[in-house]
Amino acid sequence: IEAQISNIEAILIDDFNNDQLLDILIAGGLYDSEVETTRNDAGLGLLLEGDGKGNFIPVRPVKSGLFLNVNIKDLAVIKIKEAGGIIAASSNDFVRIIKTKTK
Repeated sequence: IEAQISNIEAILIDDFNNDQLLDILIAGGLYDSEVETTRNDAGLGLLLEGDGKGNFIPVRPVKSGLFLNVNIKDLAVIKIKEAGGIIAASSNDFVRIIKTKTK
């Protein structure tokens, strides 16, 4: 249910919590819509932790540290020295770099 709060524009699959299991990171937003259509701006981005069996548990933003309440259009995993990170690009806004746990 949490993954369906807002539209999804970008999806990343990686081990974001260093437990050797794949997780999913989603983000989106639809701010530039027609006059008769309201903005789709309820999403904050969402981390879904995988259990290795095909199940994914949503992690609330206060625990994950992920707070992308902007018009996200793309995400990318980066590595800076030994630290992992995510670049979040949004329409008409700043590019954000979010540090993840050290890999």
